[in-house]
Amino acid sequence: MDSFEARVYLTKQLSSLTPSKLAAQQCAKFLLKNKELQDDLYSVILETLDAADLNIRLNIFQFLEELIFFCQNDPQRPYVNSIFKDMKLILTKILPPKPENQSSEARLLTNLSSAYIILFNISKTCNYPHINDIKTRFNSNLLTELDKNRIELQLHFDEKPLYTDITAKQDVESQLTAAWDFLIEKRRQSQYERLFIDKHNIQSPAEPLADLFTKTRKQLLARIEADRERQKRGKENLWQIDRAKGSLAEFDLIYDTFHQFDLIEDKPLIDEVNELYENSRHGVTRKPQPNKRFKR
Repeated sequence: MDSFEARVYLTKQLSSLTPSKLAAQQCAKFLLKNKELQDDLYSVILETLDAADLNIRLNIFQFLEELIFFCQNDPQRPYVNSIFKDMKLILTKILPPKPENQSSEARLLTNLSSAYIILFNISKTCNYPHINDIKTRFNSNLLTELDKNRIELQLHFDEKPLYTDITAKQDVESQLTAAWDFLIEKRRQSQYERLFIDKHNIQSPAEPLADLFTKTRKQLLARIEADRERQKRGKENLWQIDRAKGSLAEFDLIYDTFHQFDLIEDKPLIDEVNELYENSRHGVTRKPQPNKRFKR
């Protein structure tokens, strides 16, 4: 497949990308298979982000999470450096600024919560050292006294400074830090506007948003289904335990809880275990005797 065909195929796949894990993995495998074209294919990702609606943009960000995960097993780690270099730029497309011709009541923070989860998973994959501090900050109250005073004066949140400085940092840690700083400021904006709405009883905007961000009924239903799929994927990981490497705390607890067999009291159980061992070792098909300590 030449460069042109690969670009056309990837554009088509990203433009109709669904939130399913399988769809994201298929796109990621395609990019890894054609990693010699990474410069051309990576530019397709940025171009599609600009042209897609908010739902597809979030699905593409979810696909980038899968791509980074797959690239960790590749010695060359294609695409990774480019993605991290533009991580803040990508987030500004996932959480775009409000169009200037729209009213002050218009808001584009639909993707904030999901973007946080995806960036959190990416940071864990790359062993970002400040992930616990970031989690604490994101879930805390970020409003300052100055913010509260501005709300009292009915001054709207100024988000323009967040989109002016998008210069790329040098190392991965600095690039992730810049992305997290942007996301935390968007979280602060969300808290600011929520309090503003409650304080002044602001209603929904009367006029629709710009064409790029207008959601049809089909897109709204697709977003509901996408959020359901993402929530289901999140629940699949609830059973996982963050255990330090080499830690055997659970097994040590079990070992310390149960005492050794008593040679007299536990003799029937010991005999049964020894008989099972002999049967498995020598291939003798004798039926093990039941444990007489338990009534059946």
